[in-house]
Order: sequence, then C-alpha cells, then structure tokens
Amino acid sequence: MGVFNMKPAREQAKGDVELLCDLDAIIEKTSTFKLHGKIHEIEPITTETFYKFVNGVLELQRAEVGSSQEDNARYLALVQPLCKSITRKDVDQMTMVQKGALLQKLSQKITGQSVADDDSKKKH
Repeated sequence: MGVFNMKPAREQAKGDVELLCDLDAIIEKTSTFKLHGKIHEIEPITTETFYKFVNGVLELQRAEVGSSQEDNARYLALVQPLCKSITRKDVDQMTMVQKGALLQKLSQKITGQSVADDDSKKKH
C-alpha cells in the first residue's frame, strides 16, 4: 500500500547478493571440535596465526613423506597455533581421515567459510 520502500538500502540489496563467507564469524563465533572424547577450542585468528597456518600448509605440501614421527611433528606445528590444547599424543593417535577432516575444518575457519554452509550443501 505504501508508495515508498522504507527498508534500509542494505535490506533492499540482500536479495540481490550472495554471501560468500561470514568474515564476522571468524572473530565472533567460538569454534570447537571433539577429538578422543575431549572438546578443543580453536583460538581467535590473528595475523600471526593466519601466516603460521598458511606456512604450515605450504611446509606440508613441500615435505617429502618421512617417518610418521616427522610427519606428525609437521602436522602438530600446523594445528597447534590454532588449537593450543591439542598435543603430540593427540596427533600421534589420529587417523589420516581425522587429520584431513580437521585440516579441512581449520581451513574453513581461517578463511571465514561457515561449517554450517558446508553442512547445508550436504543436505540438498
């Protein structure tokens, strides 16, 4: 009935844009994961943490397959800046599937992708 559209411009534009990622969620929402019956919290993402993670991923990609002890040490160096509570023993006891899944979820967190977005794609 109204002649004027009284919605704020931001509200009007919502229908025309796709949210690629929620950058606010990186700092606003606490993320956790469960490993060996213990809940681990992911630390807030700082610039230093971001670069440690990226450099850790590059190190894993460049490294030749070594002993499981060497590989686990590299994996721990990658994950620990984001999750201080994870230990070498935790990493030693993880399966490759668990390591891959955690790496994927940490990558989503550090890049601002929502795990909920990922899960909603599975439902369709």
